[in-house]
Amino acid sequence: MPKTKESRFNVLVFGGSRGAVSINYAMSKALDFLVKKKDSLHFIHQTGQDQFETILRKYREKKMSAEVSPFIFKMADSYRRSNLVICRAGATTIAELTACGRAAILIPFPHAANNHQQLNAEFLVEQGAAIIVKDSELDGERLAKLIKAGYDYFEKIGAQNIHCGVLYCLEDAPMDVSYKGFVSSKKERKLPWMLTEDYRRAAMSPPQVTILKKNNILKE
Repeated sequence: MPKTKESRFNVLVFGGSRGAVSINYAMSKALDFLVKKKDSLHFIHQTGQDQFETILRKYREKKMSAEVSPFIFKMADSYRRSNLVICRAGATTIAELTACGRAAILIPFPHAANNHQQLNAEFLVEQGAAIIVKDSELDGERLAKLIKAGYDYFEKIGAQNIHCGVLYCLEDAPMDVSYKGFVSSKKERKLPWMLTEDYRRAAMSPPQVTILKKNNILKE
């Protein structure tokens, strides 16, 4: 019996509100290497308007379970449903990932000012919460291998434990990683999340980004 969307390994893919050509292209090529696992995978892919039809056609050709759209309006819900996120590494995205504790494959935008997306991504890698793939080194086969690795881990330890950890911000301490929830090795008192209702359990609202920048966690 085919798995439902909820029981599959869910991969959220996006490159910002307008999409990212390199991520879209690599993901479309990755599908060629993922066909054998199509009954176990589900994709939520925000393509941007320009490449929407092309990417949608690719998913359909490969008969992949997918929700493909130019723009995702309920982003918090998409984070909640995902087991793995493939995305850029801008400040808001990093804040959302740290709030919901999702494992991520980060592809920093190579032309970001002062290389800040690379620096953001490196912080999550140091915490064991992400993998970096340079935009110039991104291709379908490599992306497929990473997705397969995430899926294999998902199958081994279960859906509730796949996320690399929730990164946590304290007033006078760096963020720590927990595989089971919010933790701090230095202080018990936690900062308020200040989340909207939709993001309360899934992602981080803009005010928290300010807190992260204040503590020099996100690079300007």
